[in-house]
Amino acid sequence: EAAATAYVLLGLIVPKLVGAERNNMPAVLQKGRPVSEMATAALVICSDGCFKQLEFADWLMQVAKLPGCCVLPIIAEDGFRFPSPT
Repeated sequence: EAAATAYVLLGLIVPKLVGAERNNMPAVLQKGRPVSEMATAALVICSDGCFKQLEFADWLMQVAKLPGCCVLPIIAEDGFRFPSPT
């Protein structure tokens, strides 16, 4: 469901970016691919168990290291809960 949500958002966002630079277009991350070093924003699709996935955590760490990159969490499931700090 998270991937479907990401592709729906991508389809809604891209048409609004007419005139945007080609190398700065949004993309859905694929397994095995790193976050672009040119990223300025990350829409994080949050679904049940996403924080338990190693690749998801790796992407978040990559985003955290990008200067000035903002993060916007998108809740993809009604039952999603952010993990507790403990």
